[in-house]
Amino acid sequence: MSSSPCTIDRRRTFIVERLGDPELGPEVIAAAHQISLRYLHRVFQQQATTPMAFIRQQRLDRCRRDLVNAALSHLTIHAIATRWGYPQAGPLLPRLPDGGGDVAERVPGGPADGSGGG
Repeated sequence: MSSSPCTIDRRRTFIVERLGDPELGPEVIAAAHQISLRYLHRVFQQQATTPMAFIRQQRLDRCRRDLVNAALSHLTIHAIATRWGYPQAGPLLPRLPDGGGDVAERVPGGPADGSGGG
């Protein structure tokens, strides 16, 4: 079974527009598009990924971008994580490509915190 590029593009657009929703997952996507979970997984399989892997990668990319953006330096890691659908920041840090090392100054008690903790 082959799906058109429009099919995957619609699903991806739907996901990207809702990345801040912590409930976003395959069930929500399938229901919104009135398709089965099985079909949704097939569509993403043709792109060598899964719906959850795509969601996770998009969220991580956006978190990482925001964490290193000087204009957003006033935001905490938790605020950024929540913004992109992570209810807690803890699980986010190990998933960043460098383990969160380049954003350590945002962690209370981290090297740039000056509190001496960490």
